[in-house]
Amino acid sequence: MGLTGYLSFRSGQQAVNDLTIQLHNQITSRIQQHLNTPHKINKNNVNEFLQKISRFGKTFIIERSGQIVASSSTEKPQAALIRLAFQRLTELNEISDSHQLEIDGERHLLQVLPKLDWLIITTISEAQFMQPINANIRTTILITLLAIGIAIGIGILTARWIKRTDEVGGLAHSFNDMVSQLQETFQTLEKRVKERTAELAKAKEKAEVANQAKSTFLANMSHELRSPLNAILGFTRIMIRSQTLPQEHIENLNIISRSGEHLLTLINQVLDLSKIEAGHMSLNEKNVDLYRLLDEVIDMFQLKADDKHLQLLFERQASVPQYVRTDEVKLRQVLINLLNNALKFTNEGTIYVRIKPVETDKLMFEVEDTGPGIAQAELDNLFKAFVQTKTGQQTQEGTGLGLAISRQFVQYMGGDIQVESEEGRGTIFKFDIRIKLIEANEVAEPDKRLQRRVIALEPGQPHYHILIVDDKWTNRQLLIKLLKPLGFEVREAANGLEAIEIWKEFEPQLIWMDMRMPVMDGYEATQKIKATGQATAIIALTASTLSEQQTIALSAGCDDFLRKPFREADIFELMKKHIGVRYIYEEERETIAPTQALTPEALTVLPTEWITA
Repeated sequence: MGLTGYLSFRSGQQAVNDLTIQLHNQITSRIQQHLNTPHKINKNNVNEFLQKISRFGKTFIIERSGQIVASSSTEKPQAALIRLAFQRLTELNEISDSHQLEIDGERHLLQVLPKLDWLIITTISEAQFMQPINANIRTTILITLLAIGIAIGIGILTARWIKRTDEVGGLAHSFNDMVSQLQETFQTLEKRVKERTAELAKAKEKAEVANQAKSTFLANMSHELRSPLNAILGFTRIMIRSQTLPQEHIENLNIISRSGEHLLTLINQVLDLSKIEAGHMSLNEKNVDLYRLLDEVIDMFQLKADDKHLQLLFERQASVPQYVRTDEVKLRQVLINLLNNALKFTNEGTIYVRIKPVETDKLMFEVEDTGPGIAQAELDNLFKAFVQTKTGQQTQEGTGLGLAISRQFVQYMGGDIQVESEEGRGTIFKFDIRIKLIEANEVAEPDKRLQRRVIALEPGQPHYHILIVDDKWTNRQLLIKLLKPLGFEVREAANGLEAIEIWKEFEPQLIWMDMRMPVMDGYEATQKIKATGQATAIIALTASTLSEQQTIALSAGCDDFLRKPFREADIFELMKKHIGVRYIYEEERETIAPTQALTPEALTVLPTEWITA
């Protein structure tokens, strides 16, 4: 009988009773079969048979007299069972079916075989019989509980999954809505970006046009301002050279010259700022004798410091390198701006200029004064363009561009500038720049003769023909008055077309060529002259400060480049460089050979117009 049959029966106890009856019937049936066989029954055979068929409990065969005939167990039978059988012996003749006896709480089945005076007793322990059934029941209960637990877990997970499915569905729906909104937003933003891009493109185009207009305006203004300044400063220097001019007039000319230089400085500052804003400023490094540069700057301000009864002290550490590679023009301009401010605002005391190395390739400069100082509230705006401090406004000098440009220059040179100030005690400006160390032989020695005035040409040289091309009469006259008294044969032209015609017949060794002229500019005229293959040196003269102008001029065929206003020393040096002119300088007059007797041959070195005049 299977486990399901037991569990589905009325009760566990009833199952035991039914099993006992079935077993007893089986035993008695098999014994009856053996008894009906014709061979003799042996007691040992009966015992073996009983042991074989009694898988559950114990079986005894007892005579009616109480003697044991056979037993399935080698143990002594239970006395209580035998006594009970004798007590009911009188009833055995009437027993024809199975009966149950309870001994010490255990059930036993008693059955009498027909026509035999034997009592077959089968005893089965209920606990022994029920043990595997109970174990199976417990196992079944555990399996059932486990199955119930698993079912509950699956149910919970399923419920959660269903719930989560609903949530995921809601989230998916929300996500889809969000995606739709994002797509709409993206499309809106993309549309706005396109519109904004189009607006920015238009604004950029307008800005470029405005920037180009600004550059054109500045170029024109530079040309228009620097050209007359070139004439003012140039003619002033020529007049100062006069030996017959009264001292009073010389002093007046010096005032004119200083005013012109100041105006030129202001123009250069505005142009420098415009180039910085347009991104056209670049670093032009050169090999420099730093000691000489510093000495020149100090000498430049020493006279002004003496006039104000101020001490100008220069402190340079011994470890400062003498020969470096840096942007000489920008470094000089920064020092000039800082020293100029220090002298402008200091009425008594001392101005210190210090320089020291802070790294192998970095130098630190300091300019300290004992002036009125700067208020802390003004320090943040100190380096902004066109901004002046309260003290600066009171002096009514300057444009507020010097410090702004100085900071930009310092940053171009790889450093920065700081300021420390205390009202009533003075101000310290500090800035550092990057440098490259070089050897002494990499720096060209300055020609000391450039610092002296040229008074004549050395004898024994060929006749030099010089052509001056400029659309401004004043600029042509300045060069004519500078060169002709020295013995140069000079011709002039007002535009490029005239210059080509004069060049063909005059055959000059050198042409001073203005680049901006009507009819034909200097670029085209230079190209046409150079295309002939003639070895005529052409030096570009321009009032433009744009760096690209030099590149354009050189690419057009010019041999060199000079900006207006120029120094007369630059004119003489470039002529010496390109056509080999040799000069007599003012200090050399005593070393000139004694005057010889005047002969016709000696007059041949003079210009023709001098002889025929």
